[in-house]
Amino acid sequence: MRRHASHKRDARTRRPVAVASALLVAVSALATAASAQTGASDDRDVVERGRSIYGQHCATCHGAQGRGTSRFPSIDRAPPALVDFMIRTGRMPLPAADARSVRRPPALNEEERLAVVAYMRTFAPDEPAIPKVAMEGGDLSHGQEVYANNCIACHGAFARGAAVGEGDIAPTLDAASPVEVAEAVRTGPGVMPLFGPELIDDEEMDSLARYVAWVTDERGTPGGVTVGRSGPVSEGFVAWILGLVGILVAVVFIGERRGG
Repeated sequence: MRRHASHKRDARTRRPVAVASALLVAVSALATAASAQTGASDDRDVVERGRSIYGQHCATCHGAQGRGTSRFPSIDRAPPALVDFMIRTGRMPLPAADARSVRRPPALNEEERLAVVAYMRTFAPDEPAIPKVAMEGGDLSHGQEVYANNCIACHGAFARGAAVGEGDIAPTLDAASPVEVAEAVRTGPGVMPLFGPELIDDEEMDSLARYVAWVTDERGTPGGVTVGRSGPVSEGFVAWILGLVGILVAVVFIGERRGG
């Protein structure tokens, strides 16, 4: 009898626990669904915001959904990393239809830029995405090696930039952020070649970004006497000339003293 009563009490105890568990599961499922719905709604809002900004700043030149116009090329194959790079560096949108696409203060803020990127993803490729760069994890000496092998020919030993032929210029990297360096490497804007992960992997990218940040910073504060920050070759040449002039002056002075 006592055993039977104990079973009844256990059953009565288990029932509320089971009901409570079921309720918790149901509430959790509803919360997850609501969260997913909210996230989807937020995404739609961002895309619609991007559509509006694109219509105001980009559609006149690049046409509906980036298909291009008679004067300007299509951008319907531009991936997120390239779109972000062009807007982030102020190269787009142009201040005037006949303006050059060069680095300038950005016309759009971060929220507007990301909204345009989100909108263009509805008709353009998803990859390469906006890269994440962990510059603090990069190796400085390896970054120098990567730079020497892939970048120095156009951007120069001190990342000042240089003419690369036919009026094209590899710009200085003074103002380039780590993300911008990575975006340029992955997408090859303008005449710059594209370097995929098979050529420069993500770890090498971290090292490269660190080296670019270091070399542009060190170039700004090199120490010693510089000649317009033109680098050791030209500065050494000037030193040789000044040294030779000093020697000639000394020879003349000594000759005059002896002749007198």
